[in-house]
Formats: sequence, structure tokens, C-alpha cells
Amino acid sequence: MSNAPSIFDKIKYGFGILGTFVGGAVIIYGPGTMPQEIPYHVEIGWGFIAFGGLMILALINVRAKALMLTLVTGFFSTGAVFAGLYADLPTVQAAVIGILGALGWVYVLFCFASIFTGKDPA
Repeated sequence: MSNAPSIFDKIKYGFGILGTFVGGAVIIYGPGTMPQEIPYHVEIGWGFIAFGGLMILALINVRAKALMLTLVTGFFSTGAVFAGLYADLPTVQAAVIGILGALGWVYVLFCFASIFTGKDPA
């Protein structure tokens, strides 16, 4: 079995790359008054393009996949920990959310180590 991408995979990658750049361009230049209504629209658009490029690269490279999983899981785990600590929730619910966020950070550390070792974190 070959590791070379099939023609169908190449078409998917092409549409992914095209969608990433079109989505970023829409956020940067935007229709109508959207750029005036969204502060930092240029930075958000370039961030969209950069993250989309990382997602496309994650389809090909294991280390890029580990970096993407580290960033995404770290973001959501941090949000869960802060929600558990500071949100106005019942005690048991706040504790469960905080513990799940802390366990998410264990996976973040595993993904971060996978960036350097080259193992597949998924």
C-alpha cells in the first residue's frame, strides 16, 4: 500500500487550501460594512489563514497534527478550568468541569511531547 495521496486526496487538499484563503479574505476585506464592525478584522483573517494552513499541514505531517491538537486542546482545557473556577455554577458541576479541564491538560502535555518525538498523538 502506497503512502502517496490519491487524486481524490489531492482534490480535497486543494479545496481545503482554497477555502482557507477565501475564508481569510472574506474576513479581511469583508462584504459591505463588516470590516468596520469587527475590530482587528485583518488580524483575525490572517489568524484564520494561518490556522487553516496548520490544519491542511496536519493532514500530511504528524508533528503539525500534534501542534494543532496542543493548541486546540490547550485552549479548550484552559477555558474549562477557568469556567470551573470562576463561573457561577453549582459546586459539583464546577468541580467536574474543572477536573475535566485539568485532565485535558494532561493530554495537552502528551501532545506537546509528541511534537518533538514524532509520535501520532491521536
